[in-house]
Amino acid sequence: FPVTIPSSTRIIAAVPVGFVSTGKVALKTGGGAVTSSADFTYAAPTERLECMPSSITVNWYTAENYGGTKSGKLAHFYAGAIYLKKGKYQDAIDHLKQYDGGDLLITPRADCMLGDAYLELDDEEQALEYYKKAALHAPNKFFSPRYLMKAALVQELMNRYDDAINNYTQVIERYNDTQESSEANKLRARQPIVTGK
Repeated sequence: FPVTIPSSTRIIAAVPVGFVSTGKVALKTGGGAVTSSADFTYAAPTERLECMPSSITVNWYTAENYGGTKSGKLAHFYAGAIYLKKGKYQDAIDHLKQYDGGDLLITPRADCMLGDAYLELDDEEQALEYYKKAALHAPNKFFSPRYLMKAALVQELMNRYDDAINNYTQVIERYNDTQESSEANKLRARQPIVTGK
């Protein structure tokens, strides 16, 4: 659908989507001339996110207006990712918790980002919960080892060294052909030095 936007405004957030497209938007100036077109997913409605310089401002309310749809849920995921990158961790959590796609790749990624946001807010218990949830959602050798490693590192922060060793061991035994496996081996080997046991 074409959108007419006054030329005195500028784009605040545009997320080009590779494998998922939420629609093509033709941007027109006040005079009606098409200036460009792009795939847009979401720009946070409550705050300007300076993600892309331009002479046009676009306020997309996909997440709030269509939150129950597949695109609306995906918009919450992208908004959460943007807020996480900008260091606005509570806003990231608020959006990421609204994502419920039920898929095999993005759902565990959203859980991992929730863990990252909680860890930045010094809530290690919640971070650990979301890293474990991400690792267990759809176990695979591409993402699960990374999520288990994050969980183990949080467990170390919490002085739960035996739990951390268990996660390192899982990575080594289940995903032994991954880069994380060799890192887990190193970290597990240093545990006696760290714990004094």
